[in-house]
Amino acid sequence: MLLSNKEDVTKWHLVFADYYQKHCADRGFMVEDFPYHLVQAGAKQRLIQYYRTDKDSMRTPAFIKQRNLQALRCQSGANADWPGSAPFMVCPMCANGFGILTPSRPARDACITCGEWSPPNLSNVTKPAYLCMKHAPHSAPGVHVCGLCKRQLVGHLQKDALHARYCMNCSSAIYSSRCAAFTI
Repeated sequence: MLLSNKEDVTKWHLVFADYYQKHCADRGFMVEDFPYHLVQAGAKQRLIQYYRTDKDSMRTPAFIKQRNLQALRCQSGANADWPGSAPFMVCPMCANGFGILTPSRPARDACITCGEWSPPNLSNVTKPAYLCMKHAPHSAPGVHVCGLCKRQLVGHLQKDALHARYCMNCSSAIYSSRCAAFTI
């Protein structure tokens, strides 16, 4: 019998997700099925948290992680040429932190969407991330806010802040002009 009630379907996907995360001994199944059930249940925040902090998420193929996370990004346009867009800045503390975008590397070398390798010195294949008018911090002109911890970047924090970047896959033509914020 198929479930027709959306609440029941969501509940069962969360039950399966809990099982895979907490009780499944086969980590291969967990890496495949856990994100699937979170997507089906609409547990967006939990999915993002899993990809950013859980070491098991590093075993998920990049294309699956990118597909799941791209679907959560804001659909509004944002780039350097669009009015109201703002650069997605990362403060020095977040830039050097592990477990912020991915458990495997510091945020300064990670794609702002999927956490894959995206160092700033490869600017010919990676693109800078921007926020749309809705998600851009509304602060004084020229004053930026860290997109991860929400600290206002003034003084040495502004000077040492990094412009967040997308990896090569997340900056492909279809995604490069979209807002970097997740809609949760």
